[in-house]
Amino acid sequence: MNWKDWLKEVSTKVVAGVTVLILGSIAVSVWPPFRQWAIGHQNVVYAFLALIVGIVIGLFSNTLRKSKPAIRSKSDGARLDRVANLFWLASDLQWASQMVDRGRQDKIAHGLRQAYHHSSELGLSATPAGQQLLDHRTSVEKLPPQLSEKQKSWVVGLIDSDVTSFSNLMIHYQPDFRPDPYHS
Repeated sequence: MNWKDWLKEVSTKVVAGVTVLILGSIAVSVWPPFRQWAIGHQNVVYAFLALIVGIVIGLFSNTLRKSKPAIRSKSDGARLDRVANLFWLASDLQWASQMVDRGRQDKIAHGLRQAYHHSSELGLSATPAGQQLLDHRTSVEKLPPQLSEKQKSWVVGLIDSDVTSFSNLMIHYQPDFRPDPYHS
């Protein structure tokens, strides 16, 4: 930590401490009427104490958040801390699978494009699962606008294999993952 960061951290703590002292001295000066004023069943003193505790927690959690190391993965480029992208990757694959029943190539391709976008945002597009998804998306984009029953069956198999590939990849990042903890 350089001196500028140290000074910033110390000054932040000093300002928070002074704020708590000022609030405490204000509370002491208005204590008699303050004790008698009630909000519902709770005394205002409790609300004031909660405010002080909140300020202190905010100060320390901000310090912890800044000092907490970033989530590191087993792979150089994976960004598994991007939980929204992880959610939408799975959601878009599921949505694309549901669109197969309608047989519309454009909807299926859109879902796979979105899924690939989220895999890229997660840093997973260069993995075998990401490359497989890209290949499948490209294959689906070459299909006719309305799929036959045979094509639908084939596309469902592609998407299912994408889901399985990403599932296995995520298990690789979390070796202690238990898909069904209640089944032996």
